[in-house]
Formats: sequence, structure tokens, C-alpha cells
Amino acid sequence: MLRRNQVLCLGLVLVLAANLFLELRPKEAAQDLLQGGLHTRDGTVMARLFRLEKAVQQLEENMRLAGKQQAKVEDTRMKMNHEVHPAPKAAQGKAVETKKPAPQKKLFPSSALFQRWGEDLPEDEQKKAQDLFLRFGYNVYLSDQLPLNRSLPDTRDSRCLQKVYPAQLPSLSVILIFVDEALSIIQRAITSIMNQTPPWLLKEIILVDDFSSNGELKVHLDEKIEFYNRMSPGLLKIVRHTERKGLAHARNLGWEAATADVVAILDAHVEVNAGWAEPILARIQEDRTVIISPVFDNIRFDDFKLTKYALAVDGFNWELWCRYDPVPESWIALGDVTAPVRSPSIMGILAANRLFLGEIGGLDDGMLVYGGENVELSLRVWQCGGKIEVLPCSRVAHVERHHKPYALDLGAALKRNALRVAEIWMDEYRHMVYLAWNLPLQSSGIDYGDISSRRALREKLKCKTFDWYLKNVYPVLKPIHDVVGYGRMKNSLDRGVCLDRGPVPGNTPIMYTCHEFSPQNVYYRLVGELYVGPLVAENYDSQHCLTDPGHGEKPTLEPCSKAAQSKLHILWDFKQGGSVINRDTRRCLEITREPLGTRGLVLRTCTAQVSVRSLLPWTQLVKEQLRSIREEDAEEKEAGRALGKGFVYEKKQAEGNCPEDDISPLRQPGAVLPQSPGVLQAGVWERGVQENRHISIKLFLLRKVKGWAEAQTQQLGALLKAMCPALRALTGRRRTPSALGGSFFTDPFFLVETLCIVWFTFELLVRFSACPSKPAFFRNIMNIIDLVAIFPYFITLGTELVQQQEQQSVSGGGGQNGQQAMSLAILRVIRLVRVFRIFKLSRHSKGLQILGKTLQASMRELGLLIFFLFIGVILFSSAVYFAEADDSDSLFPSIPDAFWWAVVTMTTVGYGDMYPMTVGGKIVGSLCAIAGVLTIALPVPVIVSNFNYFYHRETEQEEQGQYTHITCGQPAPDLKATDNGFGKPDFPDAAREQRPSHLPTPHGVCAEKRVLTEV
Repeated sequence: MLRRNQVLCLGLVLVLAANLFLELRPKEAAQDLLQGGLHTRDGTVMARLFRLEKAVQQLEENMRLAGKQQAKVEDTRMKMNHEVHPAPKAAQGKAVETKKPAPQKKLFPSSALFQRWGEDLPEDEQKKAQDLFLRFGYNVYLSDQLPLNRSLPDTRDSRCLQKVYPAQLPSLSVILIFVDEALSIIQRAITSIMNQTPPWLLKEIILVDDFSSNGELKVHLDEKIEFYNRMSPGLLKIVRHTERKGLAHARNLGWEAATADVVAILDAHVEVNAGWAEPILARIQEDRTVIISPVFDNIRFDDFKLTKYALAVDGFNWELWCRYDPVPESWIALGDVTAPVRSPSIMGILAANRLFLGEIGGLDDGMLVYGGENVELSLRVWQCGGKIEVLPCSRVAHVERHHKPYALDLGAALKRNALRVAEIWMDEYRHMVYLAWNLPLQSSGIDYGDISSRRALREKLKCKTFDWYLKNVYPVLKPIHDVVGYGRMKNSLDRGVCLDRGPVPGNTPIMYTCHEFSPQNVYYRLVGELYVGPLVAENYDSQHCLTDPGHGEKPTLEPCSKAAQSKLHILWDFKQGGSVINRDTRRCLEITREPLGTRGLVLRTCTAQVSVRSLLPWTQLVKEQLRSIREEDAEEKEAGRALGKGFVYEKKQAEGNCPEDDISPLRQPGAVLPQSPGVLQAGVWERGVQENRHISIKLFLLRKVKGWAEAQTQQLGALLKAMCPALRALTGRRRTPSALGGSFFTDPFFLVETLCIVWFTFELLVRFSACPSKPAFFRNIMNIIDLVAIFPYFITLGTELVQQQEQQSVSGGGGQNGQQAMSLAILRVIRLVRVFRIFKLSRHSKGLQILGKTLQASMRELGLLIFFLFIGVILFSSAVYFAEADDSDSLFPSIPDAFWWAVVTMTTVGYGDMYPMTVGGKIVGSLCAIAGVLTIALPVPVIVSNFNYFYHRETEQEEQGQYTHITCGQPAPDLKATDNGFGKPDFPDAAREQRPSHLPTPHGVCAEKRVLTEV
């Protein structure tokens, strides 16, 4: 015992001596070093002082452990003494009762807080813990009891510990964003940052309060900040909003207050791990344009235990909601687990060069509350010259709330922010965001604010397109272009229930009370697949398709990719006023009444139940937006009935895409008519007719003009358009003044052309009057072709009239007449553009459409072919010239003259006007012909494959049954769609969007809250 006391005394003396040393000199030296500029030699001194302070702390820890050991020894001695002198049995029983309290009754057995924690908590403490949990979304009761400087397990890879970083690194400002946070949570974040960041690198910690409503938090937090600043003067600052402005505003406010070289913007409910700052500062020092994300670990909201997350990159889905994606294969191939990983997006924690973040515009202040701001920043960084990386050696533990008490309903803000990002940065792909959120493509009813300044910033920074981003940064995010209808589906037998994906996990669709969440989203593809559930378009997941298993009477949901490979029955036919029929089994999707009074889905031989989809309409494209759908009044409904059976379903016009010729493949046999947002109905599967009032009367006029014979008239018109230029060419004899006269206007071909032009002009004027956007009408390429096709006729008519006047005039003034004749000759050249009329024929010829799509899809291969031919022409023309140069009879006087020979030889035409005579020249000629054949043959299989693909796709569309006329659509390419692993664990702070927490799941089963993303 004496020896132990001597050791304790010696330890205390050493601790006092070390503290005295640090108080007298090293702190002054450290301040001098910080003020002197942190040169390399001084940085080394500070590092040694920092290690000395760590050693002292370790010594204190050893002393504390020694004290505990001494207490254990004393306890053992007391126990031994107790065994020598046992206490009475009654007293022993009481002691046992004090050490092992009886199990407490759980007051909140269904609360998420008490599933893994709080078994022995007294009832009054349970109430206190539950109240705090509902208020903050995590276990504040436990947080208040945990030490502020608790140690977290080091979750870095062991190879990170071997990394050596430069002694001279940039200074760091840490920004902590919070609103109504628990005080102990904020303190623990501050303490971990101070403990785990070298003091010579940490310049300041800035707290940003986004207008917390907790008055006590303000008072107590100010007191704690004063306490911290007494220990480290000037280290902590706090800035406050005077009203709630949201996460983006708060981050910008913190950035404006920062003064260090690098800013790290964190949530206030974090704990940084050992060595988190050095990798960030070193990487940004190497490249100022990189935005850094650390690797997240999870602090569980109930028991505050740390869960290590695997390394992943940050991505997002088409709702612009964050998700974790696997690291790319290219990074794995490096073989260096400490190397930065390129990431398509960034989560809620980031670090950046302070000046660079300002150069690219900071965060978008137009984003409200929460959600989407990180995706907006990510797109802007990548498209405007920066990059995003995840650093495996920098790890931050993040408290994942169970719920967000400050924003119980994030749906409105999430939709608004997503649409704002789509309209600014996603160009022709913005329609995917509208599809994912189940919103009409125009007049969505959501005000995403003024975006003119952000678009001006994009122009100023000369940013790349979103198409570039998809191809070069995030190729696994796949757009979908062939969704012809989307929305909810319900049945007229019971309008209160909708088709639902059902509980997850599971693959059985159900009819469930209608709500606005993604499990009831339905997407119908042109090929006949029916997606049920949230829209997924990533390589990693698979969409779920409604499937007829072929046996039993219950439909299932199967991953579409696997179902297609297994040749399951996933293709369905929708016919207006008909049934929902599986193409393979010919069974109908209908509803029945279950024994408990609920509605169930059933597959059976078709009965009287008929179907009409109630889905938002959609055809391909990008810059076009479908009109919003409104309730139709009685007058419009009666006008609709005059044109067809029951309801008339109108394709809503896309702005700038009004010509009737541009209707989508839906117009051909087998297409399905998309409907407005709502609901699949059986019994009748139905919905009310809704039409845009702005264009309804004009469209009605247009339908009346064309009538039932529209298709036949279009075919005849297209034929005449194609024949007129040919007929004019056949009679295109040279006209002399003597040949001119009244005979031109009685020419049969001129009369036929005049009739065609009158019809085409009338048609163009009607379509122009029906189009709601006149400027957009003239931006459409097919409208321009129409104008170019019609305009030359009037040029011809004018020139002929002028020439007749010239003939009748006196022959005097020949010079002036000659100038007029020259002007008229120039004008006649414009008539050549009428050959462009042939392009209109492609709108009515499926073969030409397939050929056009094939050429469009094969542009890359055709470009390579032309490039290879160009190289071959240069090479072989030079070779044959030098091979024939010594021959006096050579037909190749120069290399440019040999270009023609190389072209016709490589294309195997061989006119024979130029040919080599020497042996060397003939060898070059042979090689030229062989190289030409091989060069042309290489891309042909790809082009043929594309042709077969489009041909078979068009053939499938023809088999879909009878089409209903739709006004103003667009052709749509195909897609590959996948599912998002719905219902898996969320990333930090992900909002649970799917089914409301208070909403019971079908069959009385309580389902977990569903989340949108996957770790």
C-alpha cells in the first residue's frame, strides 16, 4: 500500500510540474508562433508542444486508472472483511435488492426510443426521456449524461494512420449549423472539434443559429461560448438569423463570417473523429477547386453508439434526394484505400476553399428549409469547373435523427427545391424530376421562385450542360423517355382506394387508401410495362413491374430486369373504355371485395369491368412541357362526346410543339392514351375528362377541320408533297421569254402544286392559331421545314408574274432589264429549297422514321467511319503520289489530285479515271481498297443492330391495339429502368417521405416508415 501511495504522489508531482511548464512558457510561445505566420520550423515546434500536451493528458488518464484500480483493491478488501464477518440474512437480502432493481414497466413500448434502450429506467425518467425524444428527434436524456469529451472508436483504415501530411497546411474555419438543437449535442460537437483538430490549424468555430425557438438554448449557449472563449480567446463565434431562412441561407451566413483559408460546413449534431481535418486541408491545398466530403459514420439516435459505415460515394435519385452509391471500379483498381474517391454529389457536410466557394456562387439562397441544396451545389460545382471527392481518411460521426421536429412536413419544400434545381441546371432532363414527384410538367402549382439570377450565374461561369454531367460524372443515373402515363390508379367501384406497392419487403400489390406518397406512383411505359412504386433509374437498382405470374389469381411485383430475363408476363394493354389485359395470359386486372370489407386485386378472365387510366400524360422531350390538367366543364364534355364514345382524352399540348405531325408513336396502332393525374379505375377503371381551357376551343376547331378522315388526308398530303418537286423537276424545261405567257398558269403541274400549297398553307395557319406559344412555334424544326416548303411557291409565282410584265414591256432600257433578270435569277435559286418537303414524308412513313432514329443513334459510329476514311484518304493519296512520282505518264500530278482516287478506291467505286501504273502504285492501290472495305465494315454491325432495335420496337408498338387520336405529342426513345432498394436504411437525416407515420398499413400490420434512399 505504501508503494502505491508513493507512486501516486510522484505522479501528482509530475502532473503539477508539466502544467506549470505549459502555463509559463509554451502558451506564450504558441501565441508568438501563431502570430508569426506558422512557418515550417515553427509548425514543428508547435507539433512537439501538442505531443507534449497529449503526453500529459495520457499521464492524467493513467493516474485516473490507477485511482480506479486502488478503489477496486479497497473494495476487494472490504468484501473479504465482509465474508469473515457475514451480515444477517435480512440485511443481505436488502443489499441484493438495492443492487438489482426490479425491471421497470415500459410506458412507451411502441416508441422507437425504447426498442434498444431504457429497460431499467424508472417511469418518471421514461416520461422525461420520451418528451425530450419527441422534441428533438434523438435521445437528449442520454446525451446529457454522456461526457462531452467522450472518445469514439477510430474507424479509419489502418493505412490512413501511415499517411504523412505537409507541416504547412491552410487554416480552417468550422461552421456548425443548428436550429433548436440540444445544448449537450452542440457542446459535444464543439469539444470533439477542439480535441481532434490541431490548434495551430483551427482558426475559429462559427455557430449559426437559424432562428431557434428555444429561449433557454440561447441563454445557456451564450454562457458556454463565453466559457470556451476564456480558455481559447476568440475561438468561438455565433451568428443568428432573425427569422427562419433554411439550411442554404444559414450555410451562406456562416461562410460570410468565416476568415480562414478553408471552410468546413457541418451539422451541429456531429462528432469528428481522430485526424479528420488534415486530409481535407492537404487535398484542398493541392487543388482549390475540389469540394470535399468526409466519410459518414452513424451515431444511433437512441443509445448513441457509433456504427461504422462502409465507404461510399454520394449520389441522388430523380427526386433529387440523396443516396449512397458504391465506389467506382476505377477507384478500386487503384489499390490505394487512402486515395480520394470521385463523387457525383455531396451530402450535408462539406469542406471547400473559402474563396472558390464564393466564386461559384455559394449556396442558392432560393432554396427553402431543407432538401435539394446539396444536389444544386453538386451540379453547379461539376458543371462549372470544379469537382467533388470523398476522402476515406477523414471520418465524421453524425447523429441520425429519428424525425425532424423542426420540419414535420418536408414534402412541400422538397418538391419546390427539386423543381428549382431542375429548371436551373437540368436542361432537357428536367422532366424526370416532374415524373418522380408525380407532378404535371407545366403549371405544377408549385412556385420555385425567381431563378433569373442563378441562370445568369450559369451563363457567367460558362457551365457545361446536364447532359455532359450524366455522361461524364454520373452515368449510372438513367433518364426515362418512354413513360406515356404516370400518376395514381384507382377503381370506380371504390374511389377511395388506389393501387399500392404494399408493405416492404414484399412483392404483392394491394388496393390501399389513396395518399400522395410514392408507393402509389404508377408509371406506364410505351412497351407495356407498368411500374408500381417510386421511380428508379439507376444501374444499381431495378424498378418493380406489375406481373401476372400465370398461376393463381393474385398479381405480383417483380424486378423488371429479372422478370424480362425470365420471360415473365409483365406487358399489359390499356384500351380506352376497355380492360387492363395482360398480353400473354389475356387475363384482366380487376378488383374484388375481401371478407373484411376491403378491396383486393385479382387476375381472372375478363368480366364487365373496363379500364381507363387516370395518369398524367407524357411523351418524350425535354424542352417541351405538357399543359396542366384541369376539370372540364359541361360544355367541353359535351363537345368531347360528339367526337367519340364517352369521355375524350386529350394529349395536352407541349409548348412549342404544336404541329399535328409531331404526334408521338402513341398515335400509331397499339398506343395507349395517357390521362391526367389520378387513378387506375376498374369497375369502370375511369376518371373525369380534364382539358386546358386555354386551347380547348382551338383544338376543337382543329379536330372539326380534320374530322374522321385526318389520317387519310395526311397520307395523301404527304404523297403530294413528295410528288410535287419530282413532277416539277420532270417538266423543268428551260423557260425563255418566248415560252412564257399564260401557258404557265394553265400548266396541270402548276395547278396541282397550287392546290397542295393552298391546303398546306391552311393547315399551317390553323396549327399556328391553336398553338399557345407563338415564338415557340417558330422554334420547332418541323414548322421551319413547313415554311421552307411553302415559301418557294410564292417566290416562283412572283418571278413568273414579273417576267410576264417584262415580256410585255418595251425592249428599251435593256441594261436595267438585265439587272432585273439577274435579280430574278437569284430569287429562282431559292425555289430549290422546296426539296425539303421530302422531310415531311418521314412523319407518315414508319420506315423513314426508323431510318432516322437509326442514323441518330449511330452518329458516333458514323463519325468514326468518316474520320477513319479521312485518315485513309490522306495516307493512301500521299503513298500513291510518291509511288507514281517517277513515272512520266503518272495520272497523279499532286497529292490533292490523288484525294479523289483514294475516295473512290476506299469506297470500292473505282471509276477508272485515275489509276496507278507502277508496281508500287498498284500495291498501294490494293492496300487502299482492302483498308476501305475493312474500315467501312467495322461500324456496320453497330448500325445494323440499332436498326433492328428500332424496327422491333416499332413492331411491338403496332401490336398494342387501336390508337386513340392525341394532339401534339412527341416520339419517345426507350429506356432501362431499375428499382431503388426502397425501404433500406437511410443516409444521415433522410426524411421519411413514403407513408405517413400515423397511417396503418394494410391488413392491420404496422409497417416501418419507408425511406427514399439506400445506403
